[in-house]
Amino acid sequence: MTLVIPEENATPAPSACPTASTPPDSTGGSDGSGGSGGSATPGGSGGSLSGTGTKGGVSTATSGSVAGPPATTTAPQSTNSSSDGSVQEAPRLTLDRTSVAPNQWILATGDSYTAAERVHFVLFPRAVDLGTFTADASGHITARFRIPADTRPGAHTVEATGVSSHYVRNAPITVVSVGFAGNLPYRWWIGIVVGAVLLGLLALVLYFRRSIAGWFAPSTPATGFVS
Repeated sequence: MTLVIPEENATPAPSACPTASTPPDSTGGSDGSGGSGGSATPGGSGGSLSGTGTKGGVSTATSGSVAGPPATTTAPQSTNSSSDGSVQEAPRLTLDRTSVAPNQWILATGDSYTAAERVHFVLFPRAVDLGTFTADASGHITARFRIPADTRPGAHTVEATGVSSHYVRNAPITVVSVGFAGNLPYRWWIGIVVGAVLLGLLALVLYFRRSIAGWFAPSTPATGFVS
C-alpha cells in the first residue's frame, strides 16, 4: 500500500502582469481617431482629399472630393454661313442707310475689333471686295466705300472681317435699280450742263449773225454835196 503526501510549499502559478498603455502617436491613433495626414489636390472644377489612419491596429484610408468653382468658357463666334455666303448671327454692322443704288457711297461703322487691326469689307452674295480699312486704337472701325456699278438689284449683305482677329460684323442692305439719269456719274452731269450752255450760245450767234456783223463793219464816209 502506497501513501501520497502532498507538498506544503507548492509554487503558485504565474499571474498576468499589467502592461502600460502606449501613448498615441502624433502621426496616428490606436483607435483610428488620428491619421498620418491628408492631402488635398485641387482640380480644374474641384479637388480631391485623401488621408490614412489606424483603427484597431488596421490601417484605414479615406478619400473624398471638394467642390470648386465651375470653369468659365467663352462661346466662340458662329461661323455658319447663310444662304448668301455671309456669317449667320454675327453682330450687327452699322450702316448709314438701308437701301442704296449702284455707284452711291455708303458709311459703315463697328466696334470690338483689335486695336489698329485691318478690317476687310465684302459685299455678298457675289463676294465683291469693297476695300480694307484700319481700326483705331479702341478697335472702332469707320469705312466709306462705293457700291459697285454692276451690282444687281436685290438683297445683299455688307460684311466686315478682322484680318488678325477674324471677328465678324455684318448688316443687310438693299440695292435698288434706278433710271438712266440716276446711273450717271456726277462729272457727267457737269459735262452735260456745260455742253448745253455752249450749244445755246452758238445758236444765238447764228441767229443774230447779221446784227453782229454790222457791229464790226467799218463805217463808209458820205460823198457829194447836197444842194
